[in-house]
Amino acid sequence: IETGQLAVFSHIEWYERHRGASRTEVANAWIRAKDEAVEKGYVGLRLTGNTAFLEHQDWHDFMEYESVLRNAFSNQQIVALCSYDCQRCDADAVLDVVSAHDFALARRRGNWEIVESAAVKRSKQALVVLNADLERLVDERTRKLADALAHQQMLTAEVSHRVKNTVVTLQAIVDQTLRGQSTLEQARLVVRGRIAALARAHDQLARNEWNGVSLREALSVLAAPYQGRVQLAFADVLLSPRATLVFSLLFHELATNAAKYGSLSGDTGCAVVTVELQGDPADALAIRWCEHGGPRGSPPQCPNFGMKLM
Repeated sequence: IETGQLAVFSHIEWYERHRGASRTEVANAWIRAKDEAVEKGYVGLRLTGNTAFLEHQDWHDFMEYESVLRNAFSNQQIVALCSYDCQRCDADAVLDVVSAHDFALARRRGNWEIVESAAVKRSKQALVVLNADLERLVDERTRKLADALAHQQMLTAEVSHRVKNTVVTLQAIVDQTLRGQSTLEQARLVVRGRIAALARAHDQLARNEWNGVSLREALSVLAAPYQGRVQLAFADVLLSPRATLVFSLLFHELATNAAKYGSLSGDTGCAVVTVELQGDPADALAIRWCEHGGPRGSPPQCPNFGMKLM
Protein backbone atom coordinates (compact mmCIF):
# COMPACT_ATOMS: atom_id res chain seq x y z
CA ILE A 1 0.00 0.00 0.00
CA GLU A 2 2.83 2.40 0.85
CA THR A 3 4.48 1.91 -2.56
CA GLY A 4 1.18 2.27 -4.40
CA GLN A 5 1.28 -1.30 -5.69
CA LEU A 6 -1.95 -2.12 -3.83
CA ALA A 7 -4.97 0.11 -3.29
CA VAL A 8 -8.14 -0.70 -1.36
CA PHE A 9 -11.40 1.23 -1.78
CA SER A 10 -14.82 0.85 -0.32
CA HIS A 11 -17.63 0.94 -2.83
CA ILE A 12 -18.57 4.36 -1.47
CA GLU A 13 -15.08 5.78 -2.05
CA TRP A 14 -14.84 4.47 -5.62
CA TYR A 15 -18.33 5.14 -6.90
CA GLU A 16 -18.92 8.39 -5.01
CA ARG A 17 -15.93 9.94 -6.76
CA HIS A 18 -17.59 9.06 -10.06
CA ARG A 19 -21.12 10.06 -9.14
CA GLY A 20 -22.92 11.38 -12.19
CA ALA A 21 -20.43 9.77 -14.57
CA SER A 22 -21.59 7.40 -17.27
CA ARG A 23 -20.74 3.70 -17.22
CA THR A 24 -18.17 4.29 -19.96
CA GLU A 25 -16.51 7.08 -17.98
CA VAL A 26 -16.21 4.83 -14.93
CA ALA A 27 -14.68 2.11 -17.14
CA ASN A 28 -12.20 4.69 -18.47
CA ALA A 29 -11.26 5.51 -14.89
CA TRP A 30 -10.16 1.90 -14.44
CA ILE A 31 -8.19 2.10 -17.65
CA ARG A 32 -6.45 5.27 -16.44
CA ALA A 33 -5.52 3.42 -13.25
CA LYS A 34 -4.01 0.71 -15.45
CA ASP A 35 -2.10 3.33 -17.45
CA GLU A 36 -0.65 4.77 -14.23
CA ALA A 37 0.44 1.30 -13.15
CA VAL A 38 2.14 0.68 -16.51
CA GLU A 39 3.92 4.05 -16.26
CA LYS A 40 5.30 2.92 -12.90
CA GLY A 41 6.73 -0.19 -14.54
CA TYR A 42 4.05 -2.75 -13.74
CA VAL A 43 2.74 -5.15 -16.36
CA GLY A 44 -0.86 -4.14 -15.91
CA LEU A 45 -3.72 -3.97 -13.44
CA ARG A 46 -5.58 -6.62 -11.49
CA LEU A 47 -8.78 -5.55 -9.81
CA THR A 48 -11.34 -7.37 -7.71
CA GLY A 49 -14.48 -6.38 -5.91
CA ASN A 50 -17.61 -7.84 -4.42
CA THR A 51 -21.24 -6.87 -4.79
CA ALA A 52 -22.36 -7.04 -1.17
CA PHE A 53 -23.31 -3.35 -1.36
CA LEU A 54 -25.82 -3.87 -4.18
CA GLU A 55 -29.49 -3.30 -3.51
CA HIS A 56 -32.13 -5.12 -5.50
CA GLN A 57 -33.18 -1.97 -7.40
CA ASP A 58 -29.56 -1.39 -8.50
CA TRP A 59 -29.08 -4.84 -10.00
CA HIS A 60 -30.09 -4.09 -13.59
CA ASP A 61 -27.90 -0.98 -13.85
CA PHE A 62 -24.96 -2.81 -12.34
CA MET A 63 -25.25 -5.66 -14.88
CA GLU A 64 -25.16 -3.15 -17.70
CA TYR A 65 -22.11 -1.56 -16.06
CA GLU A 66 -20.42 -5.01 -15.92
CA SER A 67 -21.11 -5.52 -19.62
CA VAL A 68 -19.51 -2.14 -20.35
CA LEU A 69 -16.44 -3.15 -18.31
CA ARG A 70 -16.13 -6.47 -20.15
CA ASN A 71 -16.06 -4.70 -23.52
CA ALA A 72 -13.77 -1.90 -22.30
CA PHE A 73 -11.22 -4.36 -20.81
CA SER A 74 -11.14 -6.76 -23.76
CA ASN A 75 -7.91 -5.32 -25.23
CA GLN A 76 -6.36 -3.94 -22.04
CA GLN A 77 -3.72 -5.27 -19.65
CA ILE A 78 -6.43 -5.76 -17.04
CA VAL A 79 -7.68 -8.82 -15.18
CA ALA A 80 -10.98 -8.17 -13.39
CA LEU A 81 -12.76 -10.42 -10.88
CA CYS A 82 -16.16 -9.62 -9.42
CA SER A 83 -17.66 -11.73 -6.60
CA TYR A 84 -21.36 -12.47 -6.17
CA ASP A 85 -23.07 -14.17 -3.25
CA CYS A 86 -24.94 -17.16 -4.63
CA GLN A 87 -27.36 -17.08 -1.70
CA ARG A 88 -28.48 -13.64 -2.82
CA CYS A 89 -28.77 -14.57 -6.50
CA ASP A 90 -31.82 -16.25 -7.94
CA ALA A 91 -31.83 -18.09 -11.27
CA ASP A 92 -32.36 -14.88 -13.27
CA ALA A 93 -29.46 -13.19 -11.48
CA VAL A 94 -27.16 -16.14 -12.23
CA LEU A 95 -28.07 -15.88 -15.92
CA ASP A 96 -27.38 -12.14 -15.81
CA VAL A 97 -23.94 -12.71 -14.30
CA VAL A 98 -23.01 -15.35 -16.88
CA SER A 99 -24.22 -13.11 -19.73
CA ALA A 100 -22.36 -10.03 -18.49
CA HIS A 101 -18.97 -11.76 -18.16
CA ASP A 102 -16.71 -13.82 -20.39
CA PHE A 103 -16.99 -16.69 -17.94
CA ALA A 104 -18.03 -17.35 -14.37
CA LEU A 105 -16.59 -19.53 -11.61
CA ALA A 106 -19.32 -21.09 -9.49
CA ARG A 107 -18.75 -23.05 -6.30
CA ARG A 108 -21.11 -25.99 -6.03
CA ARG A 109 -20.89 -28.79 -3.48
CA GLY A 110 -17.41 -27.69 -2.54
CA ASN A 111 -16.11 -27.72 -6.15
CA TRP A 112 -15.41 -24.84 -8.51
CA GLU A 113 -16.98 -25.09 -11.94
CA ILE A 114 -16.49 -22.86 -14.99
CA VAL A 115 -19.64 -21.51 -16.61
CA GLU A 116 -19.06 -19.91 -20.01
CA SER A 117 -21.45 -17.65 -21.87
CA ALA A 118 -22.82 -18.75 -25.23
CA ALA A 119 -20.81 -16.01 -26.94
CA VAL A 120 -17.56 -17.32 -25.44
CA LYS A 121 -18.41 -20.86 -26.47
CA ARG A 122 -19.11 -19.70 -30.00
CA SER A 123 -15.85 -17.78 -30.01
CA LYS A 124 -13.94 -20.84 -28.86
CA GLN A 125 -15.59 -22.97 -31.52
CA ALA A 126 -14.80 -20.32 -34.11
CA LEU A 127 -11.18 -20.27 -32.91
CA VAL A 128 -10.96 -24.05 -33.34
CA VAL A 129 -12.23 -23.72 -36.90
CA LEU A 130 -9.94 -20.75 -37.59
CA ASN A 131 -6.94 -22.59 -36.19
CA ALA A 132 -7.71 -25.60 -38.38
CA ASP A 133 -8.08 -23.33 -41.41
CA LEU A 134 -4.88 -21.53 -40.48
CA GLU A 135 -2.95 -24.79 -40.15
CA ARG A 136 -4.33 -25.92 -43.50
CA LEU A 137 -3.37 -22.60 -45.12
CA VAL A 138 0.10 -22.73 -43.56
CA ASP A 139 0.60 -26.29 -44.82
CA GLU A 140 -0.69 -25.31 -48.25
CA ARG A 141 1.46 -22.16 -48.44
CA THR A 142 4.49 -24.08 -47.16
CA ARG A 143 3.97 -26.74 -49.82
CA LYS A 144 3.49 -24.11 -52.52
CA LEU A 145 6.60 -22.28 -51.34
CA ALA A 146 8.60 -25.52 -51.42
CA ASP A 147 7.27 -26.25 -54.91
CA ALA A 148 8.07 -22.68 -56.00
CA LEU A 149 11.61 -22.92 -54.63
CA ALA A 150 12.14 -26.27 -56.34
CA HIS A 151 10.74 -24.82 -59.57
CA GLN A 152 13.01 -21.79 -59.23
CA GLN A 153 16.04 -24.01 -58.72
CA MET A 154 15.04 -26.04 -61.76
CA LEU A 155 14.59 -22.86 -63.82
CA THR A 156 17.95 -21.52 -62.64
CA ALA A 157 19.64 -24.76 -63.67
CA GLU A 158 17.75 -24.75 -66.97
CA VAL A 159 18.69 -21.14 -67.71
CA SER A 160 22.32 -21.89 -66.89
CA HIS A 161 22.21 -24.90 -69.20
CA ARG A 162 20.62 -22.90 -72.03
CA VAL A 163 23.08 -20.04 -71.65
CA LYS A 164 25.99 -22.47 -71.85
CA ASN A 165 24.51 -24.12 -74.92
CA THR A 166 23.88 -20.75 -76.54
CA VAL A 167 27.43 -19.62 -75.84
CA VAL A 168 28.81 -22.84 -77.34
CA THR A 169 26.56 -22.39 -80.38
CA LEU A 170 27.69 -18.77 -80.84
CA GLN A 171 31.32 -19.78 -80.50
CA ALA A 172 30.84 -22.43 -83.17
CA ILE A 173 29.01 -20.00 -85.47
CA VAL A 174 31.72 -17.35 -85.16
CA ASP A 175 34.56 -19.85 -85.47
CA GLN A 176 33.15 -21.61 -88.55
CA THR A 177 32.09 -18.34 -90.21
CA LEU A 178 35.51 -16.75 -89.83
CA ARG A 179 37.11 -19.81 -91.39
CA GLY A 180 34.91 -19.67 -94.49
CA GLN A 181 34.96 -15.94 -95.31
CA SER A 182 37.60 -14.12 -97.26
CA THR A 183 37.12 -10.66 -95.73
CA LEU A 184 36.27 -9.36 -92.28
CA GLU A 185 33.28 -7.40 -93.63
CA GLN A 186 31.80 -10.53 -95.18
CA ALA A 187 32.33 -12.42 -91.93
CA ARG A 188 30.65 -9.62 -89.96
CA LEU A 189 27.54 -9.69 -92.15
CA VAL A 190 27.25 -13.48 -92.10
CA VAL A 191 27.78 -13.71 -88.33
CA ARG A 192 25.20 -10.99 -87.77
CA GLY A 193 22.61 -12.85 -89.86
CA ARG A 194 23.21 -16.16 -88.12
CA ILE A 195 23.08 -14.65 -84.64
CA ALA A 196 19.88 -12.79 -85.62
CA ALA A 197 18.31 -16.12 -86.65
CA LEU A 198 19.30 -17.62 -83.31
CA ALA A 199 17.91 -14.60 -81.45
CA ARG A 200 14.57 -14.86 -83.28
CA ALA A 201 14.31 -18.50 -82.28
CA HIS A 202 15.00 -17.55 -78.65
CA ASP A 203 12.29 -14.89 -78.79
CA GLN A 204 9.77 -17.40 -80.10
CA LEU A 205 10.66 -19.92 -77.42
CA ALA A 206 10.45 -17.26 -74.71
CA ARG A 207 6.94 -16.25 -75.86
CA ASN A 208 5.92 -19.91 -75.62
CA GLU A 209 7.61 -20.26 -72.19
CA TRP A 210 10.14 -22.67 -73.72
CA ASN A 211 7.49 -25.30 -74.41
CA GLY A 212 8.54 -25.56 -78.04
CA VAL A 213 7.49 -23.79 -81.24
CA SER A 214 5.50 -25.05 -84.20
CA LEU A 215 7.53 -25.65 -87.35
CA ARG A 216 5.26 -23.34 -89.36
CA GLU A 217 5.72 -20.53 -86.80
CA ALA A 218 9.49 -20.96 -86.84
CA LEU A 219 9.71 -20.91 -90.63
CA SER A 220 7.16 -18.11 -91.11
CA VAL A 221 9.48 -15.68 -89.32
CA LEU A 222 12.37 -16.64 -91.60
CA ALA A 223 10.18 -16.53 -94.72
CA ALA A 224 8.62 -13.13 -93.95
CA PRO A 225 11.36 -10.99 -95.61
CA TYR A 226 10.82 -12.80 -98.95
CA GLN A 227 7.18 -11.66 -99.23
CA GLY A 228 5.49 -14.93 -100.07
CA ARG A 229 8.22 -16.35 -102.28
CA VAL A 230 8.95 -19.03 -99.68
CA GLN A 231 5.88 -21.29 -99.61
CA LEU A 232 5.20 -23.60 -96.65
CA ALA A 233 3.24 -26.59 -97.88
CA PHE A 234 2.88 -29.02 -94.97
CA ALA A 235 0.79 -29.96 -91.95
CA ASP A 236 2.17 -28.32 -88.84
CA VAL A 237 4.24 -30.12 -86.21
CA LEU A 238 5.53 -29.01 -82.80
CA LEU A 239 9.28 -28.71 -82.35
CA SER A 240 11.12 -29.17 -79.10
CA PRO A 241 13.18 -26.16 -77.87
CA ARG A 242 16.42 -27.76 -79.13
CA ALA A 243 14.87 -28.61 -82.49
CA THR A 244 13.51 -25.05 -82.79
CA LEU A 245 17.03 -23.63 -82.54
CA VAL A 246 18.43 -26.20 -84.95
CA PHE A 247 15.73 -25.69 -87.61
CA SER A 248 15.91 -21.90 -87.30
CA LEU A 249 19.63 -21.96 -88.08
CA LEU A 250 19.14 -24.60 -90.77
CA PHE A 251 16.47 -22.70 -92.70
CA HIS A 252 18.34 -19.44 -92.26
CA GLU A 253 21.23 -21.02 -94.15
CA LEU A 254 18.91 -22.37 -96.87
CA ALA A 255 17.13 -19.03 -97.31
CA THR A 256 20.37 -17.05 -97.28
CA ASN A 257 21.92 -19.42 -99.82
CA ALA A 258 18.85 -19.12 -102.05
CA ALA A 259 18.95 -15.32 -101.80
CA LYS A 260 22.63 -15.24 -102.80
CA TYR A 261 22.87 -17.98 -105.41
CA GLY A 262 19.50 -19.66 -105.90
CA SER A 263 15.88 -19.00 -106.79
CA LEU A 264 15.48 -16.03 -104.40
CA SER A 265 18.37 -14.14 -106.02
CA GLY A 266 16.16 -13.10 -108.95
CA ASP A 267 12.70 -11.55 -109.14
CA THR A 268 10.61 -14.53 -110.20
CA GLY A 269 11.95 -17.57 -108.39
CA CYS A 270 10.47 -19.18 -105.31
CA ALA A 271 11.14 -21.92 -102.78
CA VAL A 272 8.66 -24.55 -101.57
CA VAL A 273 9.09 -26.33 -98.24
CA THR A 274 7.34 -29.67 -97.69
CA VAL A 275 7.46 -31.86 -94.59
CA GLU A 276 6.38 -35.47 -94.17
CA LEU A 277 6.18 -37.54 -91.01
CA GLN A 278 7.97 -40.85 -91.30
CA GLY A 279 8.29 -43.95 -89.19
CA ASP A 280 5.80 -46.00 -87.17
CA PRO A 281 5.18 -44.37 -84.85
CA ALA A 282 6.06 -41.15 -86.65
CA ASP A 283 9.33 -40.10 -85.03
CA ALA A 284 11.15 -38.51 -87.97
CA LEU A 285 10.59 -35.66 -90.43
CA ALA A 286 11.39 -35.75 -94.13
CA ILE A 287 11.97 -32.11 -95.11
CA ARG A 288 12.31 -30.95 -98.72
CA TRP A 289 13.49 -27.49 -99.80
CA CYS A 290 12.74 -27.17 -103.51
CA GLU A 291 13.69 -24.07 -105.50
CA HIS A 292 12.04 -23.03 -108.78
CA GLY A 293 12.79 -20.32 -111.31
CA GLY A 294 16.31 -19.56 -110.23
CA PRO A 295 19.71 -19.84 -111.91
CA ARG A 296 21.21 -23.21 -112.58
CA GLY A 297 22.98 -24.52 -109.49
CA SER A 298 26.60 -25.59 -109.33
CA PRO A 299 28.51 -27.52 -106.70
CA PRO A 300 30.35 -25.33 -104.14
CA GLN A 301 34.09 -24.94 -104.54
CA CYS A 302 34.64 -26.01 -100.92
CA PRO A 303 32.44 -27.21 -98.05
CA ASN A 304 31.11 -24.25 -96.06
CA PHE A 305 29.40 -23.72 -92.72
CA GLY A 306 25.89 -24.20 -94.09
CA MET A 307 26.70 -27.71 -95.28
CA LYS A 308 28.46 -28.52 -92.02
CA LEU A 309 25.44 -27.30 -90.05
CA MET A 310 23.07 -29.50 -92.06
